[in-house]
Parts: sequence; structure tokens; C-alpha cells
Amino acid sequence: NALLQGHSAVSTDVCERLAQCLEVGFLPRIPERGTVGASGDLTPLAHLAGALMGEGRARLGDGPEQAASRILAELGWAPLEPDGKNALGLVNGTSAMTGIGALTAIRAQRALEWTATLGVSYAEVLKGKLEAFDSSLAQVRGHGGQARIHHWLQELARGSQRLEAAVDLPPVLDHRAIGVNQDQPLPQDPYSIRCLPQILGAVDEVVRDHARVVENELNAVTDNPIFFPDEGKVVHGGNFYGQPIAFASDSLAQALIKMAVLSERRIARITDPGLNGDLPAFLQGRETGLHSGFMGAQVTASATVAEMRQMATPASIQSVPTNANNQDVVPMGTIGARRTDHLADLL
Repeated sequence: NALLQGHSAVSTDVCERLAQCLEVGFLPRIPERGTVGASGDLTPLAHLAGALMGEGRARLGDGPEQAASRILAELGWAPLEPDGKNALGLVNGTSAMTGIGALTAIRAQRALEWTATLGVSYAEVLKGKLEAFDSSLAQVRGHGGQARIHHWLQELARGSQRLEAAVDLPPVLDHRAIGVNQDQPLPQDPYSIRCLPQILGAVDEVVRDHARVVENELNAVTDNPIFFPDEGKVVHGGNFYGQPIAFASDSLAQALIKMAVLSERRIARITDPGLNGDLPAFLQGRETGLHSGFMGAQVTASATVAEMRQMATPASIQSVPTNANNQDVVPMGTIGARRTDHLADLL
């Protein structure tokens, strides 16, 4: 798609061959490591171009991995022989990090939907209070993401027979006279229920911003040099530099980890007999100790959150100079995109 924008000076033959690869499912074997995302994704894209030239390995659809030259022969395709800008255009650009980011964007949106839906179910289990989902709160906060989540949660909670209205508290006349009323119900829910619109509202904005950056990059020209035929000029610059994807991936990583933290806290609360109301310990109704119920699920969730937190360090600031200090500042965008996609797996 980047090459089709008409500013890369790549021949139609190359573009048509790439389109044919998509049609038949020709998939080059591309190593996930080895790119700093500075002059674009040189290393992974070189493996892609190499497979079109009959070098390296590939597979066809769900078929076995084999020599790329053998698959080309089966398809009746002559190996590509790129030269000049055809060769440079195939390896220069942010396509690898952007492709990973596009897939992660869809998965992040799906994770947000699950987190909201399960959040209402969790609130129902604990007989949470509906007022936390009241959209009036969003009106005075001013964040679009929070407003969207309030509306969403209200729709999900509509008709619930377990969620409760606000608790009517007796008027406090003199705190010195009445002391602490031990029998008074708690006026508010834990933050995992009460602050769900605020948490997921912020997550929603990060997810949307990441998707916006990725969509823009999908439709961008990111190789070098760039040709402007209508103006008769060629510009040498740095559109291959993957900083936008790097920053967006790092930001989305934090949002995915936050949803995991929220999920683990939910599991912990509904399995804890001191916090889960009248539910049995570890959500099992038999002899506690002999039967562990969902204790293992909470332990697994805790371990997974710890693993995800270890991956929270931004990739976008891990610049290591390369190319004899020509690439003296690099974005590490593909590393960030890969890490964030793995976080989606763990979430």
C-alpha cells in the first residue's frame, strides 16, 4: 500500500507481484529480531524481498515451510530481479512494525470490549452500585473516552436485577454523638467497580490513538528517497524513521498492562471470602483446603501480571547507534510493536 501511493518510483511489476503474493498466500519466513526501525525495517523487509527473488524460505498458505525457490517454481513465477529503486523500495520503510501494530490494534479493541463486558458481570456478582456508571460523571470530566465507556456500561447494565441503586445513608447530625455505625452498609464500591469508567475511558483513548497512528502509517509513504513527479523533484529525508509507531506501541503497552492488573484484582476479590460477600472461598462450595477452586486461577493471573510488568519499559527510548554512527538515533519501533503484541497474548 505504501508503494502504491506513487511517490516511491517502484515499478508496477513489483507492485503486481506483491498483490499476487497476497492472493495466493505466499508467506516469506521473516525473523522477528534484527531491526532497529531506523532506516525502516531493513532486515525483515530484506527477507521478504529475498523470498521474492527465490532466496530463503517461505510457505504457501497453511502449507509446510520450504525453499522459496521451490514455491516460486510451483507457482510458475520467475524470481524477481529488483534493481535501482525497485530494490530499495522493497526494503526501506516501516511496513513490518506497522503490520504488527495493525493486528495488535484490533486485538486491543477486542480486549477493551471484553474488559468492559466482564466488568459489568463482575459488578453484578458483587452487587455493585449503578451510580458509578452514571454518565453525569463524564459530563463534568470532559474526556471523550470516559463518556463513551459510561454509555457502553449503561447499555451493558440495562435490565440487571443484581446491580443496586445508590445507598440512602442516614443524615449525619453529629459525628461525636453517633460514633461509627458498624451496621451501616458501605456507601461506595471498590475501585475495580467504581472507577471502571475512568480506567477504561483512559484505555479507550489510548487504543483509539494507537489505531489512528497505525492507520495513518498504513497509508503513508515511508521509504527514501521520495519522488514528487508533479513537481519534478526528489527529496532525501527520513520518512522511514519509525518513531510514531514506537511511541504508540509503548503507550498501548501500558493500557494493556492496566487491563491485566484490573482483571487480576477482580479474580482476587471474588475468590477472597473476606471480600466477596456471601460467595464461598475460591468460588468452590466443598471443603476448603482439600478443594482449591479458583485459587490457581488467581495465582496464575498474579504471575502473568508480574511478567507483563517486566515488559513495561519503553522500547522507544532504547536507542543504540548503528551503521557507523550514521544511524546515531534509532526508534526501536518494531521491538516495541512486537512486545505490545505479546502483551496482548498475555492479557
